[in-house]
Amino acid sequence: MSIYKFDPTSLKGPLTVIYDSHNKRWDEEVHFIESRDSTNKLIFVNAAEPGAKLGEGVTAEALKMHIFVRDADGKVVSDLDAVYAAHQAIGLGPYFRFGRVPGFQCEGTGIGPQKKAA
Repeated sequence: MSIYKFDPTSLKGPLTVIYDSHNKRWDEEVHFIESRDSTNKLIFVNAAEPGAKLGEGVTAEALKMHIFVRDADGKVVSDLDAVYAAHQAIGLGPYFRFGRVPGFQCEGTGIGPQKKAA
């Protein structure tokens, strides 16, 4: 079983993805997610655009390094949790768990973290 404890199904849709396109890592991730969101289940807010409304719990300074997802109840998650929640919302949760969780420690893969030499 995975050591990764976040459950993206605990978030209530619709989800809002808040990111800064000046951060190349998160910009590329958002483009990937957005390209696969064929049913428009996510709302995207790019903080680099003039007049972007970030809402509670998200600051422009934090967006320089992090990505956030806010659910309909106002709960905010960041970084890996945010990306996982976005993938789950568009139906790519199993892909995310297999290929992206820390240490690839998900069910059925048989892949674990490397052990450090003593």
